[in-house]
Amino acid sequence: MNRLPLVLVPLLAVILTGCGKDDNPAGPSGGRTIHVPSEEPTIQAGIDAALPGDTVLVAGGTYYEHDIWMKSGVYLTSETGQADCVTVDAQGEGRVFGISDADSTTSIVGFTITGGGAVLGPLPSGAGMTCWNSSLEVTACAFVNNEARLAGGLLCFDGSSPVLTDCTFEGNQADENGGALYCNESSPTLTNCKFEGNQSDGSGGAVYCNESSPTFTNCTFEGNQDTYVSRGGGAMACWESSPTLTNCTFVENGADSRGFGAGLACLVSSSPVLVGCTFSENNGSAMSCDLYSYPTLVDCVFSANDGSGMFCGFDCSASLTGCTFSGNHGAAMYCLSASPTLTGCTLSGNQAAEGGAFVCAEDSTPTLAHCIIAFSQSGGAVYCEHEESQPLLECCDLYGNAGGDWVGCIADQYGVDGNFSADPLFCDAPTGDFTLASNSPCLPGGNDCGELIGAHGQGCEESLVKASSWGSIKAMHR
Repeated sequence: MNRLPLVLVPLLAVILTGCGKDDNPAGPSGGRTIHVPSEEPTIQAGIDAALPGDTVLVAGGTYYEHDIWMKSGVYLTSETGQADCVTVDAQGEGRVFGISDADSTTSIVGFTITGGGAVLGPLPSGAGMTCWNSSLEVTACAFVNNEARLAGGLLCFDGSSPVLTDCTFEGNQADENGGALYCNESSPTLTNCKFEGNQSDGSGGAVYCNESSPTFTNCTFEGNQDTYVSRGGGAMACWESSPTLTNCTFVENGADSRGFGAGLACLVSSSPVLVGCTFSENNGSAMSCDLYSYPTLVDCVFSANDGSGMFCGFDCSASLTGCTFSGNHGAAMYCLSASPTLTGCTLSGNQAAEGGAFVCAEDSTPTLAHCIIAFSQSGGAVYCEHEESQPLLECCDLYGNAGGDWVGCIADQYGVDGNFSADPLFCDAPTGDFTLASNSPCLPGGNDCGELIGAHGQGCEESLVKASSWGSIKAMHR
């Protein structure tokens, strides 16, 4: 295993500010508390003087240090435990923090980590922080304006599983992959974290996963960008990885890769699991999966993306349950030699030149069961570019699509296997409410299948719902 050489440098300057909050953030009990700079002049000196179980308490201010080497079992905290209290600025002279073989009793709390340049060693990566084989906790830290070849903000390497809570990654850059976070054979856990305005010249404007299984809960990805011409992943890219994302939001991210995967790109043999995630206003296809990837999505929303909601290509077998696609400026889903399965999904108000909701290219064989495809602004409900494509629909309601409902390659499935065409009677589609009126034919009592059709159940009484129309759906997205 190659590791970057350790270089410790003296403090260049300290600008103390005083944070004006709680001066005693909670740390481990039983150990000493070492104060910086009153007892030890630098953060590195405080860590060097500490033993496992000790707390290093850093007074408010800006510290110009780089290549700070963290010690296992030490609790390092700013005096308030908040990121705006202490700034550590490496001034482009190296990475800010390095951690190796640190266990879960190790903590870094309440720092702004900035100016990391990661200029040392054969692999200049992890400018803000690099973890080797470590499982420390990082809480309330901000990784801001760090830059490296890989992982401008944080590099997780060699089986690392750090736990990050309430952290932000802003304005970090990578010359290759992972503008903010790069995971290599690692499984970090991130909760309530935000990735904003990060960029890579490779894949994964904010996050790049290689043979890793990170977990993201209640995280936001906003305004991140990748500039690579062929891979994608404006916010996140996965290569042979299986991330788990729960209640995460992807908004206004961009991908230069043919517009694919502006939010999330599954590049090769990846199996992400997404539950309750939202993709909106991304610049390009919001999510893409390719080359033997098998994503699983439950209760996810794709709305108003400037491209298809989801692109599935080349042996991607995505599974979607209870998902909603609305107002995307491209087909809700575009398939290229792919076989996704959609169950109980709602596709409404999307637009594309041919298939407003669903495009099947080459030999795609999607399966749709208990789905609604309604009010596509252009194109038919489903379009097959090649006769080899054979979509299969069961208990689906196709209605009000501008280019026709049961037309083209699915014309012979109307009236078969419970398929029908009737206004689904959304409660308030123009405001994004796709629940159903009490008299909707898509409720279990309203159709021959006897089951709920679409992603949402009853949300209003018959007297409260207005007649749906293609015009009203179109007006929602002007």
